[in-house]
Amino acid sequence: MKGIDVSYFQGKIDWIKVRNDGIGFAIIREGFRQKMDTRFLDNVQGCQNAGIPVFGIYHFIYAMTEDQARLEAQSCLASIRKAGLKDIIVFSDFEYDTINKAKLAGVILGRDECNRFTKIFLNTIAAAGYKTGIYLNNDYYKNMYDTDLLNQHTVWLADYNGQPDHPCKFRQYTSSGIVSGINGNVDLDSFNELKGVKTTVEALTDFSKYNGLLSNSGHDERGIYSGGKAGDQTGTEWMLCKWYNRPWNCVIRFTDSTVARMMATLSIYAAQNNLIGYDQGERTSYWKHLQSSNYDPRQITIACEDDCSAGVLANAKAALILTGHQDAANKVNVNGYTGNMKQILQGTGMVKVFTDKSYLNGTSMLQPGDILLNESHHTACYVGSAASTSGGTVTTSKPASSGSGAPSKTVKYTGVVTADSLNVRLQPTTSAGKCSFSPLAQGTEIGVCDTMSNGWLYIQYNGKFGFVSGQYVKKKETAAASRPVSSAKVAPAALFNKNIAGTYTVTASALNLRSSAAIKAGNIIGCIPHGTVIRCYGYLTKAGGTDWYLIQLQNGQTGYVSSRYLARR
Repeated sequence: MKGIDVSYFQGKIDWIKVRNDGIGFAIIREGFRQKMDTRFLDNVQGCQNAGIPVFGIYHFIYAMTEDQARLEAQSCLASIRKAGLKDIIVFSDFEYDTINKAKLAGVILGRDECNRFTKIFLNTIAAAGYKTGIYLNNDYYKNMYDTDLLNQHTVWLADYNGQPDHPCKFRQYTSSGIVSGINGNVDLDSFNELKGVKTTVEALTDFSKYNGLLSNSGHDERGIYSGGKAGDQTGTEWMLCKWYNRPWNCVIRFTDSTVARMMATLSIYAAQNNLIGYDQGERTSYWKHLQSSNYDPRQITIACEDDCSAGVLANAKAALILTGHQDAANKVNVNGYTGNMKQILQGTGMVKVFTDKSYLNGTSMLQPGDILLNESHHTACYVGSAASTSGGTVTTSKPASSGSGAPSKTVKYTGVVTADSLNVRLQPTTSAGKCSFSPLAQGTEIGVCDTMSNGWLYIQYNGKFGFVSGQYVKKKETAAASRPVSSAKVAPAALFNKNIAGTYTVTASALNLRSSAAIKAGNIIGCIPHGTVIRCYGYLTKAGGTDWYLIQLQNGQTGYVSSRYLARR
């Protein structure tokens, strides 16, 4: 976990910008001698307002006698209480400058005084109920401090080269860091996140009330995939919804039931916290804030984002950490995507993969924490006990469709707007906010994806989704039945690049849709006419000197096309 340590030298800090730059904690200078740092209180308040945890404070010791060491500790305690800090580590800082200033005053300080004054200072702090630590560099670790004293306190080591030379919980690894919101350089620190982490997260014991439900992260507040506001504005970006068939390629199950139940627990908590939203462009910010919140989604107080794969992988990594499987957690890359997620989780040595249809076509074979994966498109986590899809007593903010699952994003038919001006809303009610592409003019053709239980329609227009009243839409009459969707299995993509995500128009007179990234007769699964609008979610495979984009048509069919014949809209 990345953090900073600051003092009045950094001046006025914009802590919101610091937080948004990925800083997960702060250590703040309290003061020196018997003086409070002039920016101590402001820095503590700024951290708290921005939601950045204050892991500790430090005090620069200038004591030349034992009595002065006690007085400095008492002064430090008074500052801490004034700031209202409780669960923190108080670090002592006895440095070369302490010895140099004492020498100027005619007092010689050495190893003995360093240990005695530090011990008196920290014992006084500990007697007041605070955790204690020692800030030092490699020289002081080797030549000044007694090993027994170091073993009694948390070590914060200044070591700027390679791996730390000595054991430490915190490491200051540079003094020339650049962080948004701070003018000039700042010290950067790391915290060993996999060792000694304490948390209050306990796995739920009863998942029966979540029967038939998925923890599902699938779109932003506008029904699209990138560029939205941080957080879940509609309650539908990451939510608990009824099981639905993507269709899924496999189910990934942790073999340790403790890990699996923790996975389900975290997935429920994440879906219930509307500060956690969806944005492919900010997909790992959820993981950053999860780390800073003791791996408890309920404790996240800062708006952040994930996407389906980043969210599932973050929860999987956290579940392993929380249950003590540190080595396995180290093997989980939260930057993975649906195309390599199975391989990432298999690399932990703690999962089984099921591909039988009995696992893929309903919930009867599923267990809490099972990960459902479509390697080309999507992933979600099952959070109920084994039960039918009709179960579930949890209410969600997502509207119920007329079918057995969540509102489908596959276009069922083309509709035509009959109203003069039809509002498109974020929820199927006139009280909900309007989508960015609202209103739609009379005669506009839209893709109708699903019908809600109250008669509203879930629709797609130019790659965006929203809800409209069904009374103002009529089905477009067609001369012939639409082309059937191929059931051919599409190979998973090899790469993910968020920069290519978006909608495109086919520029070729006719563009072959293929099941794999190659030109061969046996993999053609369709033909796309000139001018057709398609969507790419950022997945691709490079082969034969061509970037093959994994795309989706409005009817839900997926496959590979050459990017040479696509124009971004």
